[in-house]
Amino acid sequence: MTQSQSMHAQLDEVLRQVQHLLFSFDGPIRSPDTGNPPAPYIHDALAACRESCRSAAIVTTTPLVEVRAYLEAHDLPPHSTVIAPSIGEAASALEASRADCAAIASVQSDIEAAKAAGVPAIAYARTPDDAEHLVRAGASTFMYSMMDLALRLRSFN
Repeated sequence: MTQSQSMHAQLDEVLRQVQHLLFSFDGPIRSPDTGNPPAPYIHDALAACRESCRSAAIVTTTPLVEVRAYLEAHDLPPHSTVIAPSIGEAASALEASRADCAAIASVQSDIEAAKAAGVPAIAYARTPDDAEHLVRAGASTFMYSMMDLALRLRSFN
């Protein structure tokens, strides 16, 4: 099995077990690139959540008004009406058990928060070194693109 096949198998395993995806705002939604554009393919990933009957939430300590303004400015529809400061609060707002959730994060502190909350973490990595670092921090699996997420979710339909 190639590394890509292994990554997709691990990602599939996590995604099949959950109904709620909790996206960290910085990284998975708002790219750290100059000008903070939306992460590539985030529109596709959020649409695939909806198409696969999974809910999406945003976990961030960024002020709510700033997050909503960003979503509106970048035509990110309110698939993720739940915006919460922690994984536990996002799960509660979705009326979901943590066992039915997975967090998508791109920094070690968010991976560690997911692990502490008892929620599997999917690392959104930019490079193989990032992926390795985030898996060592506790991520269950990783992906390099939001398109990976969208394609995996759509393959379940």
